[in-house]
Amino acid sequence: MATHLDRTTETAPARGGSGSSSTAGGAAPGATASPRRTKGAGYLYQLDFVRTITFLLVVFIHSLTNTNDEVNGTITNAIAMNLHFTRNSFFALTGLVLAYGVVERGARLPATQFWRKRLRLVVIPFVLWAFAYWVFDMIVAGNGGAIPTSLGDFWDNLKWGGMNGYQLYFIFVTIQIYLLFPLILAFAERTRGYHVPVLAVSAVLQLGIYTAATYWNPTTGWWGDNFWHLYATFIPYQFFILLGVITAFHRERVEEVLLRHAPLVFAIAATTVVAGQVIYRVRLDEETAPIVASAVFQPANFVLYVALVAAVYTTGLLLARNRHRLPRLTRFASFGAKRSFGVFLVHVMVLSLLVLPKTSDGAPWLTSVLPDPIDTTVAFVVTLAITLAIVELLSRAPKAQWWIGRPRPVKKRPAKTAS
Repeated sequence: MATHLDRTTETAPARGGSGSSSTAGGAAPGATASPRRTKGAGYLYQLDFVRTITFLLVVFIHSLTNTNDEVNGTITNAIAMNLHFTRNSFFALTGLVLAYGVVERGARLPATQFWRKRLRLVVIPFVLWAFAYWVFDMIVAGNGGAIPTSLGDFWDNLKWGGMNGYQLYFIFVTIQIYLLFPLILAFAERTRGYHVPVLAVSAVLQLGIYTAATYWNPTTGWWGDNFWHLYATFIPYQFFILLGVITAFHRERVEEVLLRHAPLVFAIAATTVVAGQVIYRVRLDEETAPIVASAVFQPANFVLYVALVAAVYTTGLLLARNRHRLPRLTRFASFGAKRSFGVFLVHVMVLSLLVLPKTSDGAPWLTSVLPDPIDTTVAFVVTLAITLAIVELLSRAPKAQWWIGRPRPVKKRPAKTAS
């Protein structure tokens, strides 16, 4: 599943600049002050589009897998394989936004102050929603009365990313990135001039991690008990986190290249999608289960993810460059980006409730009365609409930042007129 960084975990950006200049991010940590740049240090409109596109795809993939056979569905897994990139997209944006605050805006805080500023906006929502999902699952399973005596189970759930809310690992990984960011930034600063070789080494390491995650299955000891939790750590996303951080050091050049060669970027993405489907079919012919053949950490999928992350970011750049011609789409992207963190937190519970009613044979009522793909479409639209309504309500509640990682908006007072 994918998930993703949301601007709700960042400080409000200063609007300014032109074109695709942007940012969403406040101060980042560091030991020394860095010179403040003004060129391009405005608002990164492309991030609104990228975040909104990505969270819509996340809600869609969960709607797809909850209304179809997630394990053995050949078409379901073929589609899902192309959407696993979304988690990497958000982790790359996390690195980009955090480093941008230092590299282009000169906003730098000591590590301890940075952690105090950022962690509270993700740790508290993570714990609250992990508890809410755990309670929800206990009640659905008919074990509501055992909740007071089962808090040890909740702790086991929490320390590996709040597994009852299967999307919460994204927030768990974001917390890890925040904790490690001072070290990552220092590494990126000390390797200036060697960023391409650094990314090349990171890519090779990423392939090794994917290979181990897919083909190494320890069965004994601590590794046997816990290796399957790898997805809830920063380790399998290290390349994309580093890619985002390093991109911040060369953002204008990278964006210029992506825009100039946009048709090529999209052609490469389309080619990798086709190649990925061919490899997926080969795996199926080898009698591999569809869910394994399309697994997130299949080594060949790494190239697919890189190509799709680049394609979606390029799409965001193109839309941002033409935002004045697309005012409604631009407003929708801004609306979605501000709520994406809350959508990630809430939508799985809404979707679970939607597919909870069962028929006599145990199948979800929704999938029994509606044919494919109408059931998936209805699940997606209804889940998205209800989730956005809940997020909107929570955004206006006291201590809104505890629930959606974003403080309640302050109402502007009308200017006083002279009497």
